[in-house]
Amino acid sequence: MVHHPDEALAHACEAGHDLLLVDGHWTLDQLLALLPQHTEALALLMLPEGERDKAQRAKSAGYADHLVQDRHGGWLERLPQSIEDAVKRVRLQRSLHQETRVRQQRREAQRMALQQSELLRRRQERLLKALATAQSRFIASATPRQVLAGLLNELLRVTDSEHGFVAEVYDREGAQPHLKLQALADRSDRGLSKAERALGRTLAQAMDNPSSLIGAVVRTARPVLANDPMQDERRSPRGLPEGHRRLDSYLGLPVVLDGRVVGVVGLANKPGGYAMDDAEQLAPVLTALAHMAAAWRAQAARAKAERSLQLTLSHINQGLLCVNRHGQVDFCNDRVEILLGLPAGTLAGQPHIRALETHGALLGPDAPGTFWLKTAAQRTIEIQVQVVADGASVRTYTDVTDYIRVQQALQAGEQTHREMADQLKTILEAIPDLLYEFDAKGRYLYIGKGQPELLTAPPDTLAQATYHDVLPPEAAAEIDAAMAEASICGASLGHQYRLELPDGVHWYELSMTRREPQPGQPPRFVMLARDITQRRLIDERIQHLAFHDALTNLPNRRLVQDRLAKALKAAKRQQQHGALLFIDLDNFKDLNDTQGHDQGDELLQLVAVRLRGCVRDVDTVARLGGDEFLVMIEGLSSDVAAAAGEADKVARKVLTTLRQPYDLSSCGHSSTPSIGVALFGQPQDTVEDLLKRADLAMYRAKIDGRNTISFFDPEMQASALRRAALEADLRTALREEQWRLYFQPVVDALGHVLGAEALVRWEHPERGMVPPGAFIPLAEQSGMILPLGQWVLRRACECLADWARDPQLRHWTLSVNVSTREFREAGFVDQVKAEVRRAGAQPHRLKLEVTESMFMHDAEDTAAKMAALREFGIRFALDDFGTGYSSLSYLKRLPLDEIKIDQSFVRDVLDDEDDAAIVRAILTLAQTLGLSVVAEGVELPEQHDFLAGHGCRAFQGYLFGRPACVSEAPAYARSRPVSRAVIGV
Repeated sequence: MVHHPDEALAHACEAGHDLLLVDGHWTLDQLLALLPQHTEALALLMLPEGERDKAQRAKSAGYADHLVQDRHGGWLERLPQSIEDAVKRVRLQRSLHQETRVRQQRREAQRMALQQSELLRRRQERLLKALATAQSRFIASATPRQVLAGLLNELLRVTDSEHGFVAEVYDREGAQPHLKLQALADRSDRGLSKAERALGRTLAQAMDNPSSLIGAVVRTARPVLANDPMQDERRSPRGLPEGHRRLDSYLGLPVVLDGRVVGVVGLANKPGGYAMDDAEQLAPVLTALAHMAAAWRAQAARAKAERSLQLTLSHINQGLLCVNRHGQVDFCNDRVEILLGLPAGTLAGQPHIRALETHGALLGPDAPGTFWLKTAAQRTIEIQVQVVADGASVRTYTDVTDYIRVQQALQAGEQTHREMADQLKTILEAIPDLLYEFDAKGRYLYIGKGQPELLTAPPDTLAQATYHDVLPPEAAAEIDAAMAEASICGASLGHQYRLELPDGVHWYELSMTRREPQPGQPPRFVMLARDITQRRLIDERIQHLAFHDALTNLPNRRLVQDRLAKALKAAKRQQQHGALLFIDLDNFKDLNDTQGHDQGDELLQLVAVRLRGCVRDVDTVARLGGDEFLVMIEGLSSDVAAAAGEADKVARKVLTTLRQPYDLSSCGHSSTPSIGVALFGQPQDTVEDLLKRADLAMYRAKIDGRNTISFFDPEMQASALRRAALEADLRTALREEQWRLYFQPVVDALGHVLGAEALVRWEHPERGMVPPGAFIPLAEQSGMILPLGQWVLRRACECLADWARDPQLRHWTLSVNVSTREFREAGFVDQVKAEVRRAGAQPHRLKLEVTESMFMHDAEDTAAKMAALREFGIRFALDDFGTGYSSLSYLKRLPLDEIKIDQSFVRDVLDDEDDAAIVRAILTLAQTLGLSVVAEGVELPEQHDFLAGHGCRAFQGYLFGRPACVSEAPAYARSRPVSRAVIGV
């Protein structure tokens, strides 16, 4: 007995109570809290008389009954009966409740069975519908991928799978089966990843492990089920590819045909996993897939056989034509139309024979047999017609033209053979070569009758003799070698021997063949000896020409390089020096241009003769080409100074000899040489370096005024290297536009700016500002003056266009120097016009400065170009006047606007009376011809006063401004007084 509610609650939680008598003096909440802790025990509530209101709520909460505790204790007498009645009542209620619950469970089981049956029925219906659809597509000749893709999607829905695949299995002889992916599907919103789309490559490697989840399906031909694939021992050792979704469950199903697995169906990620019931439900689908696979494979095999047959029939030499019993063409290969000369496509589309009346005769008769016909191309065709059982016919067409020709040739063959035998005998007797037949011991068995004078003895004396008996030992040894080679290889070619005959020495070339002997007979050898004396002479001449100059008969560059290499080795070995003389004839081109090339060739021949007379026989004289000669002297002193003296002595002898007048066939001629000398004998010397040094020394002699001798020194080579580096930098400057356009102002007598001269400057990234004198001559020599001049012209035109928008500069003219090389370009006029138009410049503000040397070559073309540009508006100035050709006729004929007095005259005009007289004459001449004059190089006020006092109106020089960047032109203009005058206007 427990009196406190908390103790009662703890006591009620203990097991084994069948009845709880609960005192009703506790609160209602305490009473109700007691019941959930012990729901199996029967609870009876004992209430005081004044608390009957608790009874109803307590009984509704689970109390079996209640008793009212009266003051007289009568409730104790009723207590046993009340307990018994309450127990019976509760047991009855529990029995009824249990029965109700069982009935509900039965009804729920029946409902679930019906639902499962309905689900199974619907699944079977969907499977049957999917199979019907797949079979319909199959019947409609859909591709396997099209059929299987739809079927796979339906399988995913039926099995509630997330994704899956269908793969075909191919057996490979001696290797694991190969899987080819045919369909891949996904039902999730996620879509297929890149790794999953590449499943085809993964499947190709699946059979590397026959025990894998996929390999086990193929190996066992049974379904493979894995509801925890990631932990399955059969999973791939590589794991899933990167980017592949997690594999929660997997069902692999084999497609079996005739006991072999021909395909695999893989399903994955069914909620709750797969059961073998899933595999059993899909068995009809797998059976249908097996039948379709069989049909597809048979269809593929049939198509392959048809293609093979079609390919074979298309490439056979015979034409094949099949005509059915209705007269329609069932089949023909391309060869039929080719053989018969029919237009392509004549027999296409199963035409009827009667519809081909135009070509009916070519197709042949309908009756069986063999027929021949002649085509338009004069080819003979054999037609064989065979009629088969159903009335159809098969016709074959064979081109027998070549066969007939062979037959005809065979018919004439015997007669030809007889004639050829007679001819062969005649030919063997008529050929100029010597024909012999020997036995294995070298005895003569047959001797041809051609040219008996070439034999060492009369033919009748050679019978039973051997070639060892009649030929010199050296010649017999060559025949022995040829016979030994022919014995092994069957033939021998190329052996030569030499004989001295009464008419001189003769050379022979052997061709020997071994004749196959009859059984039991020794071998025989047939030898043809050809007289190659003339050919050897020609070969020797060719060899000589390959290493000698054809005009002078001197060694050429190829031979002298070989000799020089040997001389370098000898000089090193003997510790001696040698010398190389590089000789170039001065002004040789003038002789060719004035007297003709025949006179030039005659001079070269005479020079060669004189050079050979200047040196020893052991020295080498060579012609490199053109007017360049080379003399190589060996065996000089081991002392460098002494060797140089010896070389100088030879060089001066050559110089003196070649200076002497030449008596040419048409005239007398005087010529001088420029000679470069380079010593050799150092261990590091090479042929290439030595030739370069001699060449550089020769060019130094040219620079020194020609008709002289120059020895090579290292500074020459350094200068050449600097020039090469400058040329390379110049090309880089053109590519990267490292140029800067400068201007030097031209002013009038009062200092007003009339215009400017455009000057180019090179801003080298490492050398800084390179002066024009350092790169302009190189640009002209290398041809790079053309792109450089075009750049200057373009920038000058752009400056004029910019100046036209500035009130301080709009009246300025701008002069641009043009080289002779630029002016000779065929498109020069169009180029200048294009640049002016492109920039939007005013043509009359542009001046082109030309030099007098430009008029010395093709003056008519120069005048025409100047006239065309003058008509366009461009004006011309003659630069450096007085230093060149200075022909007054050109001043009159050419469209010049201005002449510029060269600064060399202006510089000494105050001190040199000759320069002063020249300046006064130029000013007077210009005034007479109506030309403007600009004096260049004015640096002193006294020079300016002298020039102005004699009528000069325009000046240029440091006195008025040094060259500056064109960007500084506006500032310069604002600092000077303004004049509206323009030179020549």
